[in-house]
Amino acid sequence: MNTNKNKKNIIKKDLVLLGAGHSNIEVLKKFGTKPIDGLRLTVISNSYFSTYSGMLPGYLKGIYDWKEINIDLAKLCRVYGHRLIISNVIKIDTKNNLVFLENRPSINYDYLSINLGIKTDSSKIKGAEKNCLKLKPISSIKENFDKLLEFNKVNKNNDIVIIGAGAAGFEVALALDENLKRRNIKNNIILLSKNSSVLNQFNKKAEFIAKNTLKKCNVKFLNNAEVVMVTSNYVLLKDGRKIFCKLPILATNSGPLDLLKKSDLPLTKNGSILIESNLLVSGYNNIFSTGDISEIKAYNMPKAGVFAVKQGKILVKNIKKLYLQKKLSLYKPQKYFLSIIGLQNNRALAIKSIFSIKGQLIWNIKKYIDKKFIEKYTLYNKDNHPQDNQSEPVLNQMQCKGCGSKIPQSILNSVFKENTIKGSLDADKVPNTKNIFQTTDIISSIVSDPFELGNISAKHALNDILASNTKPLAAQMIVSLPPAINEINKRDLIQLKSGADYAMKQATCKIIGGHSYNNNDDQVYLGFSIIGKKKNYVKPQKIKKGKLYITGKIGSALVFAAIEKKIISGMYSEEVVNTMKKSNYEIFKIFNKFNMQHITDISGFGLAIHAHNLLLRHSDLNGLEISLKKIPLYEGAIEALNNNVKSSLNDSNKNSIINNLRVDYKKINTKYLNCLFDPQTAGGFLFILDATQKRILDELDKKKINYSYIGRVTNSRKKIKII
Repeated sequence: MNTNKNKKNIIKKDLVLLGAGHSNIEVLKKFGTKPIDGLRLTVISNSYFSTYSGMLPGYLKGIYDWKEINIDLAKLCRVYGHRLIISNVIKIDTKNNLVFLENRPSINYDYLSINLGIKTDSSKIKGAEKNCLKLKPISSIKENFDKLLEFNKVNKNNDIVIIGAGAAGFEVALALDENLKRRNIKNNIILLSKNSSVLNQFNKKAEFIAKNTLKKCNVKFLNNAEVVMVTSNYVLLKDGRKIFCKLPILATNSGPLDLLKKSDLPLTKNGSILIESNLLVSGYNNIFSTGDISEIKAYNMPKAGVFAVKQGKILVKNIKKLYLQKKLSLYKPQKYFLSIIGLQNNRALAIKSIFSIKGQLIWNIKKYIDKKFIEKYTLYNKDNHPQDNQSEPVLNQMQCKGCGSKIPQSILNSVFKENTIKGSLDADKVPNTKNIFQTTDIISSIVSDPFELGNISAKHALNDILASNTKPLAAQMIVSLPPAINEINKRDLIQLKSGADYAMKQATCKIIGGHSYNNNDDQVYLGFSIIGKKKNYVKPQKIKKGKLYITGKIGSALVFAAIEKKIISGMYSEEVVNTMKKSNYEIFKIFNKFNMQHITDISGFGLAIHAHNLLLRHSDLNGLEISLKKIPLYEGAIEALNNNVKSSLNDSNKNSIINNLRVDYKKINTKYLNCLFDPQTAGGFLFILDATQKRILDELDKKKINYSYIGRVTNSRKKIKII
């Protein structure tokens, strides 16, 4: 009997990081560089990035751009091998160890670490929730700030009112003032405090410096100005005064998220999660909580990022100790901590206990601390040099996933010549039937979220049957899971099938069975064999002066390859994943309605090979001309191409088709040529129409389906000209 040589890689437990706050980010990194055998890490966040609160004032001033103040969750998880789930959390069920998510199955956990953000408390001011821009959650800052700037560019008499004169309100007032002056927007800024002073939670010297700074900057400050109501036109104070404005900013005290009220966690009077000094939630031995959302029993701590950062180190130790059944360490919060508040003109105010000092040196120290924090969680490619031509995909240092892991076309040409010589049909007619067609497609884990992988894999397989103008009837699922105990296999199958069901139901196709097995790898392989029924045979319309169109965009493998190579931001994956998830069934219904024949889907062999397949399939097509600059590319793909990135299958695809291309190198941007060979997963369709088929484009327009004109039919002896 053979022993399992990869025993240490068998998944036994799930650690779920709920939220990507400062503490959980530290866990994500440390368990990425030094994984714990048998423990799988999953991050659940509502965003592909984690905004660092310490740099927000600098962003609002305009000295940092949005990317500079964010930690790239997508890249960190992809490089470190963690699962990333982008979803909103609805509630936590501690009795059954479940995290409930929006519009998808709940996630099981064995260990949970809660480090979610908090929101600005609008409950005490009537109308504030509806009519105010809020500073928290932090993830909404960019949207709110952009909205505020656009409004005040046009409405030059609008007063910008900031409700709350604590550290956040004060700092935002000064940052906005500096930014607006730079943009020559001269709207008045009014800072409101329900107390007698600004920064009243700090020492008297800090208050004095703050008041003088506001005065010098011409930011109007009103004390004893308690807001009781906010309408769409004005802010009403308790003493009856009205301050007319649109889009006031709420910078009052923060409160916990609504999901905590729906969960069964122990909460304090303030609604925060009650935790012990070892960071475990009171009464639980498998749930940690850190940061602003929690309060340590017997400690009265202010909400400050410094605590979450310090807690992160203890959290890493204690999760590992808990898993190994060792005694946990205690976290002892510091009594005094340094607060640095940005002023204007490259100055900042440092406050600790009874001491306060301001100056340019303080600002430089703040910038250094902030940038050092971001650098700690930023991954760079230190040896980015152009890749040599590599016709053996497996010899590439980075291996593409999804449909980018196909066996090269050149190998298929030698083994399955009777299929490839006819243009590799998207789906094949089942022998001894009149109109039943079948296709099979399997992909590897192009995304780490099992639900989304199920959705994308199902859509990817459906593309073949839909591109053959065939109505899908039933599917069988083929799944291979990495080594894991039974409970983990069950969890993964539930997620994968639920995601697949979502895509299949959109195409009115039912999963009726399938096959499953364990692999000795670290990823999931998922595919489907689908049968469909075609309409009664209709003789295809001949194309003479046709135009070549494409739905969707190109460059999915380029984006993921560039992220994995640490060259571009993981944020670019959002556009790709959202497109890959989108069903093509509405497009099929239009194509099917008009009995279209000149269609193919674009998958692992790239745009050029699939375009050539159209030529091989249809005797009426002599050749094609494709305009490289008209091909719609993902934003991340453009950046990847400009950085000389290519997928592991790229050169194999290129070598298989290059003799059938006539490339006008003088007229093209050669950096973009590789988009023709980039393997697509769950991509769009390539199709040809002539002038008599304009109604099809009208139908696509009605359904708001994106398509692009990229070329035309030519008379070039089954060759494709690239211009």
